[in-house]
Amino acid sequence: MIDLTTSFKNVIRKAVTTTTQIDGNSAYNIQLQSYNAPLQSEVVYPYGIAGSPPKGSAALLFQVAGQPQNLTAIVYDPATRFLGLAEGEFIVGNQKVQTFIKFDKDGNVQIQTNGLCKIIGDLEVTGEITADANVTVKGEVVVAGEMTVLNDTDPLAMSDFRTIYNSHTHKENDVPNNTDTPNQTI
Repeated sequence: MIDLTTSFKNVIRKAVTTTTQIDGNSAYNIQLQSYNAPLQSEVVYPYGIAGSPPKGSAALLFQVAGQPQNLTAIVYDPATRFLGLAEGEFIVGNQKVQTFIKFDKDGNVQIQTNGLCKIIGDLEVTGEITADANVTVKGEVVVAGEMTVLNDTDPLAMSDFRTIYNSHTHKENDVPNNTDTPNQTI
């Protein structure tokens, strides 16, 4: 018979993952080691969050209803946790490569990636976008408002480009007189 102290000690305990997560049909399972004993446990995450913790991650094990056959783990990796969060901030991401989405204390959302940030589906943005980057568009660009080109001297709106083009004349083929304005406007 197991004494009462050992029973309480095993209800909640720490462990270390010995394999990466196994994605089962109904639950995530992982191999662990606690008190030098190999174990397998279900891994639980908050709703909408899932991950595959690396081998060697820490885990908090607990027995649902105090039953050893109902072993469940919350896995974390304290060595690579995100540091420097202010009160009220929340971050979700891959700590190993520091790719994350951060919700800061001022209501801003920061997305950081060391690779491609891919959005699948439509994206609608309300407000202003400032990009300190090159932009490549592989499709059409549809603009409902005015477009302005910032150059070295003065900003120039797309409507200004149209006005300049539609009224321009120039010399052509060494003819001394200017041409007429374009017969097709933009």
